[in-house]
Amino acid sequence: MLNYHKTPWPHFTGSLPEDFYKHVKNMWDDDDTKKKWNKIKNRSNIDIEDDKINTILNDISLGILTRSKDVFETVYPRLDYEKLTGMCSNLFSQNPPNEAYPMRKLHIDNGNKLVTGLWYFKHPDEKDDGGHLTLHNPKTKEEKIFEYGENKIVLFPNTPLSWHYITDRKESKYPRRFICMRLEAKLKLHNYQTKNGKDIMEYTDIINNYE
Repeated sequence: MLNYHKTPWPHFTGSLPEDFYKHVKNMWDDDDTKKKWNKIKNRSNIDIEDDKINTILNDISLGILTRSKDVFETVYPRLDYEKLTGMCSNLFSQNPPNEAYPMRKLHIDNGNKLVTGLWYFKHPDEKDDGGHLTLHNPKTKEEKIFEYGENKIVLFPNTPLSWHYITDRKESKYPRRFICMRLEAKLKLHNYQTKNGKDIMEYTDIINNYE
């Protein structure tokens, strides 16, 4: 069971059973021919195809959706939560080693994501080389750092308050590895981009489609 936290905005943290963590770690797909490069996020992604891994991770994401019912009904009062459905996807993701580089700055995720989060796979010999997720509340200015580590997971319901950024990465011989977990719907809960396609950078510009 992941632990629920209210501040700086609703999110869930914890770790998964050690035997499952080791299983996924041993199954990590690092095939260069499968990697899809995301230039904006400076990372590669590979779709997870293992049924056992996907089944367990999808159940966790769906569980977070269930536990976030009050959050969704409060933030999106015109949303019919009981009819809310989505599709889960999981990615083997990693930022490259052997160089220092800036990470993604303060932003909010696409409005079609219902639940999103990261499961960290830090190398046991890595020191503090950065790449920590920082949760930021645009209204209260509160922040909380979720440090990159071994078998650490954070998931959250995606709302207009769910702003976050990643601290810059120091030069390291180890890649920053994590699984990106997503539960996405066809509808858009909020608009996170302007008409020209650029990311919105101010909380006041967010349009809540179900307020």
